[in-house]
Amino acid sequence: MTDEALLERAYLFHDAVEGELAAFTSRFPWLDAAWLNAYKDEIDGAKAFPTDKSVTLSLKVLTSDVNQVMHQSYAALQTLGGYAVLAWPTDVARQRAFGQNNWRLARRNSLKLQEALELAHSTATSLEFKPALLAKGFAQAEMDGLITLFNQLKQFNNGQEGSKLERTVSTRDRISMLNAIWKHMQSINTCASIVWASDASRSARYTMYAQGTLKGTKTNKEQ
Repeated sequence: MTDEALLERAYLFHDAVEGELAAFTSRFPWLDAAWLNAYKDEIDGAKAFPTDKSVTLSLKVLTSDVNQVMHQSYAALQTLGGYAVLAWPTDVARQRAFGQNNWRLARRNSLKLQEALELAHSTATSLEFKPALLAKGFAQAEMDGLITLFNQLKQFNNGQEGSKLERTVSTRDRISMLNAIWKHMQSINTCASIVWASDASRSARYTMYAQGTLKGTKTNKEQ
């Protein structure tokens, strides 16, 4: 049974019991209006809870943002590398002072790419390197862009990791909520088998798995 089917069936149980509450309460004093209202609140809460699908879609969006910024970040580093060659055409040590040795490894690793951006920015804006880069056309805005990309990547990466954690917690909480509802449905099923022991058609309204459409009841969604 899917989550949606379980919740729909839970609503049907609620509506059916609500229409016959006196019969249930007469045999089971604890199964009263307060119990039934609490059961309804649990179903409503589970229905409003984020589904795995919605959390997964959110994670996909965040992952797309991270990938886009990573692509932009690597392009920005490559641009800096090109200007470094122009600024120091015969000085390989200065050309490679921006961390180029680690760029290829960092290309597909957001944390390493953050480190690469931070190092590249701090080096490019230092007094030793900045004037020569500016003279060759590497603009101040491009230098600032390195740290901007660093901040964006850090923000999106944190959001992505948080979403992964949220997905794990959300799934666990949702399962817990649905399990609680299922146990209450089992209680109703057992009680109905006693209340309507001599009425098979009424007892059949409280089977755990749907066997056709329940007659004379509406789901909360249909109302």
